[in-house]
Amino acid sequence: MQLRSQEEIRILHVDDDPSITELSGTFLKREDDRFAIETATSADGGLEKLCNRPFDCIVSDYNMPGKNGLEFLRAVRKEFPSLPFILFTSKGSEAVASEAIAADVTDYLQKGTASEKYELLANRIRNAVQARREAQRADRQEQLMRLTEFAGNTGGFELDVDTGKALLTAGARQILEVSEQRLMNYDSVLEYFHKDDRNKIQQTIQQALQTGEQTHGTWRYQPPGGQTKLLDVTYTPATDNGNERIIRGAINDITDRQERQQELQRLQQAIDDANVSITLADPSQPDEPIVYVNETFEEITGYPPEETLGRNCRFLQGKETDPEKVAALREAIDNEESVTVELRNYRKDGTEFWNRLTVNPIYDDDGQLVRYLGTQEDITERKERERELEQQRKRLTIALEGSKAGVWEWVPETDQVVWHESTEQLFDLEPGTFEGTYQAFTDRVHDDDLQILEEAIEDALPSRDPFEAEYRIHTDSGDELWIHAHGEFADIEGLEPRYIGVITDISERKERERELEETTEWYRTLLDTAPDAVFVANAETGVIRETNQAVTRLLGRQREEIVGMHQTDLHPPERAEEYTELFEKHVAAGTGRDETLGKQVDIYVLDADGNQVPVEINARAVEIGGEHLIQGYFRDITERKERERELQRQNERLDEFVSVVSHDLRNPLHTLSASLELLETSNTDELQRCQRSAKRMERLLNDLLTLARHGQTDVEEEPRRLDGLVRECVQASLPSEVEVSIETDMTVVADQVRFKQLLENLFANSVHHGGPDVSITVGHLDGGFFVEDNGVGIPANKRDEIFEVGFSTSDDGTGFGLNIVRRVVGSHGWDIRVTDSDSGGARFEITGVETQE
Repeated sequence: MQLRSQEEIRILHVDDDPSITELSGTFLKREDDRFAIETATSADGGLEKLCNRPFDCIVSDYNMPGKNGLEFLRAVRKEFPSLPFILFTSKGSEAVASEAIAADVTDYLQKGTASEKYELLANRIRNAVQARREAQRADRQEQLMRLTEFAGNTGGFELDVDTGKALLTAGARQILEVSEQRLMNYDSVLEYFHKDDRNKIQQTIQQALQTGEQTHGTWRYQPPGGQTKLLDVTYTPATDNGNERIIRGAINDITDRQERQQELQRLQQAIDDANVSITLADPSQPDEPIVYVNETFEEITGYPPEETLGRNCRFLQGKETDPEKVAALREAIDNEESVTVELRNYRKDGTEFWNRLTVNPIYDDDGQLVRYLGTQEDITERKERERELEQQRKRLTIALEGSKAGVWEWVPETDQVVWHESTEQLFDLEPGTFEGTYQAFTDRVHDDDLQILEEAIEDALPSRDPFEAEYRIHTDSGDELWIHAHGEFADIEGLEPRYIGVITDISERKERERELEETTEWYRTLLDTAPDAVFVANAETGVIRETNQAVTRLLGRQREEIVGMHQTDLHPPERAEEYTELFEKHVAAGTGRDETLGKQVDIYVLDADGNQVPVEINARAVEIGGEHLIQGYFRDITERKERERELQRQNERLDEFVSVVSHDLRNPLHTLSASLELLETSNTDELQRCQRSAKRMERLLNDLLTLARHGQTDVEEEPRRLDGLVRECVQASLPSEVEVSIETDMTVVADQVRFKQLLENLFANSVHHGGPDVSITVGHLDGGFFVEDNGVGIPANKRDEIFEVGFSTSDDGTGFGLNIVRRVVGSHGWDIRVTDSDSGGARFEITGVETQE
């Protein structure tokens, strides 16, 4: 077999003399224009060229600097054992030839100037290259024959058309299902082919003989007792010993292949028509490009196949694509693992869409990775629905922030119940504690409360109304919780209809209710046994919530009649405005605080007959069961009012008497004092004694009038800053050298005139006994105040007597000052106590004082 004319022969000519390589190239190209010659001037240069591109033959000189031709040959054989190598040298010797043959040289020629040398060299080159190529083809043919015989369900045959004699290879006999002992001819084989295919087989064979070209056909074959096969048969005309009626060919059983092709066609059609975007990527190529997309890919992404094939699928990514998910996708692909991720991708027009991407590796029968199958699903609408649902959950979570509540979901269609993380954290539960079916959840509901929950659901579910229920559940730790569940129906397109709601731990509230129930019972008993009339009203609405039996006795009205009335309805209508302002004052001062709001007198309530009953009211703000209340105590003061009126009449008569006495005594006393000033006498001691007696009589008269008037009952109390009252008394009654320290900014509720009398008498007592250098301090006490000095103090055995009328430790004292102090204290309902100051002086402590902040 000759080299085909179009086949190029690539020659590498290595010689250290460029003139030789140029001359050789000229002669060789003249001999055969298929020669393509490259040159090198050294062995190392030749080796470098061999590493960069393939050659069909090497022609090399022997004598060269560096490596000689034999060393060059040995180096070539290490990398290219079968590459033709011709040693073309001017040095001809048996030794060189022997070494060359030992080194596996292909041929050996001596240089010469005659053209015959180059013609011989050209022939040697062609023969060496042809032999190598034929050997390569033979090796390939033998390999292919083995593949067809043993791996490809293929067999060979030879047919003498004239004699009908047929030779079959082992593979052909296996396909045709005939034994090796059976002699076969054309007719015996043909009878097993389908009758409709026999004429076509004969025509195909004749066509090959007439045209001299290979033909082939696909025929139906049914061996004896076997199933029909589909055979692909090729027919190649050949010549054997001059006989040109010889047909050689191959038989290939394509039954399975045909079925697979049909299956693949059906699969291909299904992939092409699939509603899911499908891609195939080739892992054997750099950057794993896409090699197939179906029509749905273009519908989803907007990219046609011509703009997709050959590209890596990352071109769908953009600035909002999550890099962590991309990294997870890349890691799975590198590990040849299946993976599903949800990515934000971009269409050709730049719009975003959510892509649920699944990538699966595909392997061939030998376990080699051949493709990556990718499916893309546009889940934008689902993501939007999930986002809407998540926003609803977040709104609920934010609304519940800081409260003892969490979020839950229940899908009736699937019967799935899920408590979200906030709920699990709220109740300190293990993750997934309440994930599961509704039935599994109800196993945790208290047996006594299960009916409550089921009735609430049964009432709400048919009409999808909201539902609420309060019941107990058991936790993993064995605790029992009271919870309040509220659910709203959410029908979001694309998602299963569900209830989304709030679940709240109301265990504390239930405990308070239980305690309140017990307290209420106790409170009811206490109210009914209290001697005073008691009512309890809501601090915000004023509606009476409760009364006791004493109210019924006081007003002549039954409890049922009073409960539910407004607090002001108990009072005379003409004073409704005044009492409303009083009530609002109590609310503003005490709502939410457990404290006394103060005592009120001159208050009238109406009994069942419309009579006005004078009462004293003590009001107190309280909180019971989370409700702000005002608790009031009515005390019938009808008798006290009558006594006060009688006392008022007596006081008026006393005041009239005091005024007459004051007038009748002061005038003579003033005359006496003036006369003593005018009296001239040498006995000055007696004169001074008379003057002192006159002044003492004036002080006694003043104190007597003060004491008499102090018995009156009209006390006008109002709040005043204590430090302001002290300063007024200091300026009015004390010498400038007396030091007074004020250590309080409290506000007292008192009659200002009488309170000043109290302070002035205490200050006067300190100065009288301590002198002008005395220091006085006014300070705060729990429930009151104190006045102390650094004087001589009061002996312990005299402290019970100092408040008596006429008692004084000084010769010139009147004995009325501290008695006036006690009477002022008593008229306000306060208490007074005498003790020592830290410096040893006198300390007066007044307590029970009403104060305001």
